[in-house]
Amino acid sequence: MEQFLSIFFLIGLLVVTAYAWQRFDEPSFPERENLPHTVDPLRYLFLRSTYGKARLAYVAGMIVLYCLLVAPGPTMIQTLGEVGFKDFPPSAWALLIALVLTGVGAAPASVKWLNFLEEWLRRWVHSWFLVPDGIERTIGVLEDARYDPPASQLALVDDKARERLQDDVKASAGTLRYRWARTAVLMVSLRQMGAGAVHPLKRAAFGPFEEDFKSILASYRALRQDVEAARANPNDSDTEENLLASVDSLLKRIYAYMSWGLLQQADRESDIDQILEDLGFRIPKTGGRRLLDVVVPAAVLVAIITMVFWVSMDVGRWAMGWSTGLDVSDTVIGALSPAIAAALMYGSAVFIALRGRSIEIEEKTWHEDSARCLIPIALKAGLVTWAVIIAATIISDQFPQAWRSLVAMMHNLSSFMAGTATGAFEEEWSFLPIKIATAFPWMLVGATAAAVLASSLRGDVRRIGPAHSPPWRRRRSSSH
Repeated sequence: MEQFLSIFFLIGLLVVTAYAWQRFDEPSFPERENLPHTVDPLRYLFLRSTYGKARLAYVAGMIVLYCLLVAPGPTMIQTLGEVGFKDFPPSAWALLIALVLTGVGAAPASVKWLNFLEEWLRRWVHSWFLVPDGIERTIGVLEDARYDPPASQLALVDDKARERLQDDVKASAGTLRYRWARTAVLMVSLRQMGAGAVHPLKRAAFGPFEEDFKSILASYRALRQDVEAARANPNDSDTEENLLASVDSLLKRIYAYMSWGLLQQADRESDIDQILEDLGFRIPKTGGRRLLDVVVPAAVLVAIITMVFWVSMDVGRWAMGWSTGLDVSDTVIGALSPAIAAALMYGSAVFIALRGRSIEIEEKTWHEDSARCLIPIALKAGLVTWAVIIAATIISDQFPQAWRSLVAMMHNLSSFMAGTATGAFEEEWSFLPIKIATAFPWMLVGATAAAVLASSLRGDVRRIGPAHSPPWRRRRSSSH
């Protein structure tokens, strides 16, 4: 543990923390049509109360990753010397990890995977807090919801157009009349924000997206002329079809704009649900809960059972005289590793099975007896289980050997490609492939568990129990 008591560890910790604090605001996703022009800073895509939590989660994840990489100790410098870090002071191992992880120093290509880990962690935190997928799901929810504007919203419409719009919003949902009436009422409502009238939406929350709204308004004015011309000539079906596509595209941009501002206005998801109700959206109330609410308790129970089993084994050997003494701390620590591995392994398999099943239920493609539905779920769960067992085996007490094996494999590969193979590292390289191969049976365990669980359940587990979050947000959630 001496590497954690070094001044270099403290300096590296400060470097990683400062880097992570700034790095979090860099988008981890490509540009999308439903995102505002102002995605810098990234906080505009988070619910106002969750941005700070997400940022702290990412910083904490980077610190944990940094500590895990520092844990092997300065002795790893000897191995790293083979990939471009010769003559580096062993006492500065922690600082080296910090520099490579944050990209401050130029790292050899063989350790670029550390930067990939950082990118994966940032992308995972963003997606966990529904950025940017939550906005897309919100748009889908608003598209599906029935829209019945209340009198307070219709009162904002000009007297001459109000009666016609009231009739149009009662028309069939597939007609141009209904789609345009929905667009017109929403546009009038959005333009009245901050005009002194009582309004569910607050103008200040939409301030960062002013340029986006100007673009929407220009499209609306141009499209309005075409719609009026089409209504004057109702027999032109081709024109109406083209206008329907244009109106739907404009509506989608309006929904996106509304979702950006709602995220900045509300502190809680229930506030957003209430604002949507006040605007006239009628979203069906469907009971349900997050998938993690089902998986986490089960994973914790597996961990407890596994830990109790291994502790009981040590106690039993001591009671029967098979061991000379019982060290409680060593026993608990020794049981903790398999308990965590079991929780991650079975928890991941259950999560993958239930999530994959839920997605296919929503897409109306699920059938519990269909191999086409079960094989992708089983394969994904098996691969994750396999990876968890490999990681648990290596990290527990064999990380240095695994690292040397990886370095030897890369050295042999580069030598072979360069035609300069010397036969070095012949004994070291085989350690990691052997560990990977011996863990393969666990892939079958995870795949079987996921397939059996997915095929034996009936219904959707998200519909079990009371609803703890607003339905529109649940449909946005990635834990379907």
